[in-house]
Amino acid sequence: MKRITTLARFAEVEAGLERIKALEVQLSAAPVNSRHRRTLRAAIRIEADAYRKSLDTDQARATHRGRPPLGVGVWHARRPTI
Repeated sequence: MKRITTLARFAEVEAGLERIKALEVQLSAAPVNSRHRRTLRAAIRIEADAYRKSLDTDQARATHRGRPPLGVGVWHARRPTI
């Protein structure tokens, strides 16, 4: 199950990258100072933000894999009251 979700996530990230590339091609063909070009630039920004967030999520998940959750198995010493 874990492998299937990893592959699905990888496919989703790759699809996001392909969408950004397709939007860039459309942007290069759009007239310089047009509404269509501004719309494409906004769409590219949105897709790029989503792409970066998915990469950050994957990196964080890989970094924390194998570590126990916070507070589990940790002994917290109480400070003595004076």
